[in-house]
Amino acid sequence: MRTMKERSKKDSLIQFWQNHSEAIAALGYNLILAIVIWVASSLIAKAVCKAIQDTNSKLNKVDATLIPIFSTVASYAVYVIKEINLFITVLETIDGLYIASFEN
Repeated sequence: MRTMKERSKKDSLIQFWQNHSEAIAALGYNLILAIVIWVASSLIAKAVCKAIQDTNSKLNKVDATLIPIFSTVASYAVYVIKEINLFITVLETIDGLYIASFEN
């Protein structure tokens, strides 16, 4: 037989799930979106960096010492855009409104 304390814990967990299931599901969805955005932006940043390096090796129009700087700046630009998207994705509420906005 279960003790009264075990039943109380189970009942409190059930009650918690019933009260907060929508918020937990929305948080899980936002977490999955944040991970997808992070992975996609990492792949895009690497592709942009490689494309800049490959393009200059074919064209030879830019000084070779500037290529690492350009590719790093482009990669960081992708990462900044990623961080903004993650910030907005994580702060999105259940009803679709943003808690924080970049508009003035």
